[in-house]
Amino acid sequence: MIYTSLLDVAASRPSGDCIVLAHGCFDLLHPGHLRHLEEARAMGKALYVGLTSDRHIRKGPGRPVLTAVERAELLQGFRLVDHVVIVDDPTALPLIEALRPDVYVKGPDYSDGLGATFTQERAAVEGYGGKVFCTNGVKFSSTALLDRYCTKLVRSPEITEYLQRFRESWSADDVLGWLDKAKQVEADVIGESIVDEYIYVAPAGKSTKENLVTFVERPVVDKPRHFRGGADIVQAHLGEAIGRVLRLQSDSHELTLTKTRYIDPAFGQKLFSLAGSQYVKALKPGVLAQVPSPLTVVADFGHGLIDHEMAQRIGQWACCLALTVQANSLNYGFNLLTKYARADYIVADADEVRLAGGDARGDFRQLLVSLSERLGCPRIVCTRGHHGCVAYDGQKFTEVPALATSVVDRMGAGDAFLGWTAGLAWCQAPMEVISFVGSVAAAIKVGMVGNQVVTASRMRDEINLLLEG
Repeated sequence: MIYTSLLDVAASRPSGDCIVLAHGCFDLLHPGHLRHLEEARAMGKALYVGLTSDRHIRKGPGRPVLTAVERAELLQGFRLVDHVVIVDDPTALPLIEALRPDVYVKGPDYSDGLGATFTQERAAVEGYGGKVFCTNGVKFSSTALLDRYCTKLVRSPEITEYLQRFRESWSADDVLGWLDKAKQVEADVIGESIVDEYIYVAPAGKSTKENLVTFVERPVVDKPRHFRGGADIVQAHLGEAIGRVLRLQSDSHELTLTKTRYIDPAFGQKLFSLAGSQYVKALKPGVLAQVPSPLTVVADFGHGLIDHEMAQRIGQWACCLALTVQANSLNYGFNLLTKYARADYIVADADEVRLAGGDARGDFRQLLVSLSERLGCPRIVCTRGHHGCVAYDGQKFTEVPALATSVVDRMGAGDAFLGWTAGLAWCQAPMEVISFVGSVAAAIKVGMVGNQVVTASRMRDEINLLLEG
């Protein structure tokens, strides 16, 4: 039976039987799926399979390959599957609450407890006395299979050459090992709360009375309208990377900034933007905890939350300070990296580096050296959009090309880079590893509409894919 209603699912639950639930995308079925479901079926009397609906799958352009109905029909064709449920939610939580399975089963990728979503799902199941298991089969990945046979065909020679050089020094296990070390840290995040709103509009025509174009809203049902932005999305990325983020709360968040983009739905092109407000109240000195976490990540978007005095206080207070200070249309030229006296790790784009150095045309690498010396910062990464990134560790430079093979939305790539690499900087990973991991996170992010989080499971899949022999 295929269900779309959670009420019907709850009513279908047989009493007295051991109910097993497996949940995922199941896009392009492969032997790993079969082995996973066989193990799950052996754990109980009835097997329910939850399917993430199409609009909540964020694995890049063209995904899912098959629609939810098509995926459900294929799964229902397996004799070991009793029921399939299409879940219109990014997580399995609504289905868990409706079905209350005795056993919740995930694949081997989740055996180390990766991801904030899986943590929430585990807590929900164990909260009513259910059990959570991870199957032990050989790992397969629909994403990896698609990338293996499709994406590699469109990689540029520059990306191919870079990956060949990188593999000579680093394996996937090496990189994932550094990411595991980064999980030992706890972090604070400081920065403005921002909501990014996407409104899809189409031109209706030129006004007959004024020299302007009239637009009509064209809602797109399969695309989300609101996204976490600012420090909130940095926190989300960091949470996926290290798992232990203590968001620094303050009494100054009386206003959450909303930035609205108006977008052509046919091509995904941003037409114009509207900022609901420009400034929030500044942080008060008393909000800084008496004892800072080992890692403090500051995402300073220049809307007044962190003034010059607070920037100096944070520099004196933080143990390890990872920093991004954004130059945008609302603060251009007035929100500089140099308002901080020190930093241990910086992620900035080319304009932000040049503004901090007060030099629009000088030697770019020398500007990084000067900024490193001025802030006593041993690790700086400069992101350069489609040119990739340049990293400096106080002695040498590391360059990484942009790893994305398809760009859907560039917004938030720097946030993903910072969130996924701040923990690596704390554990003093080599800059070659830091710049590679950040570039992978940015490449995944630009393949998704809006500022969405790059999950730990997706990162592991992508790293394994890129670094396989």
